Amino acid sequence: MGRTMQKYILTTISIALIPFVCEITTVKNVVAQEYPGCFLITTAGTVVELNNLCTLGKEQTAETLEFSALEFQPPIAGLKSGGVQGSVTNRSNKVILLRTIYFQLVANNRVIAASNIPVETGNGLQPGESLSFNTGISSNKIGKLPEEEVKVEITRYE
Repeated sequence: MGRTMQKYILTTISIALIPFVCEITTVKNVVAQEYPGCFLITTAGTVVELNNLCTLGKEQTAETLEFSALEFQPPIAGLKSGGVQGSVTNRSNKVILLRTIYFQLVANNRVIAASNIPVETGNGLQPGESLSFNTGISSNKIGKLPEEEVKVEITRYE
């Protein structure tokens, strides 16, 4: 194949690819975020909310949910199932739909169990409204730890 033919083929391919390259470079919005708001995922897989550090645009508002009274309830003697309870309060000025709360149990800086709690908020959690939640959780590691060493962490919610 001659040098002129190679230039011709390369030029033809380049011209044919121009619309494709232009389409790729004009894509403006891609949604790839797995959790709402501003967050950091640690090497242990823990989601740390950073909403207080992030600046929100005028079109955005922070969904402020306050989790409190988070407690681990140790298993009754001989059982491997414990419990998790707490409450959530809507501290924002808008209704927040809440379907699931994801949590993990941490002891000695290690995640020993993780699960979620389905919640029913009907038409949403109204501003200022609180909701109590509880669930059972089973793990071979739970029964071996003192209650005061187990910490409940909310990892995300939707």
